[in-house]
Amino acid sequence: MRPPTHRSILILGLVALAMISTGLVVARPVEIPNQEAMREVGQDAGIGVQISQQGNRLIVLRVLPDGAADKVGIKVWDEIVQVEERWFKGMEFEMAIELIRGDPGTQLNLFIQRRNLPKPIKLVLTRGMLPDAK
Repeated sequence: MRPPTHRSILILGLVALAMISTGLVVARPVEIPNQEAMREVGQDAGIGVQISQQGNRLIVLRVLPDGAADKVGIKVWDEIVQVEERWFKGMEFEMAIELIRGDPGTQLNLFIQRRNLPKPIKLVLTRGMLPDAK
């Protein structure tokens, strides 16, 4: 994975600032432990997305190349509405993250809502090592 350029960081920062200042995004930072700590507790596996809580919705902000989400076609701005039998609307952000994370090789049924589609799409993902954690 290529490191981000200064220009891409600047553009993403300006977009995030504009979204936050207009009230479109209420981002809640998630503390990410260092790689050694993650390996010890088995948390370096997932689907390869960065998400943000916007009101009572979970929105995909970034899809990591070669991650499970990228392989099944999840896109930036998709809304994650359900995992397995649990609907996310109104759920605590940290609880949603825990439901998405899991051990490498385990499957996850994820439902996303895409802006131009009338109904959520069901996707079956296999959790894997996150591209940055390999």
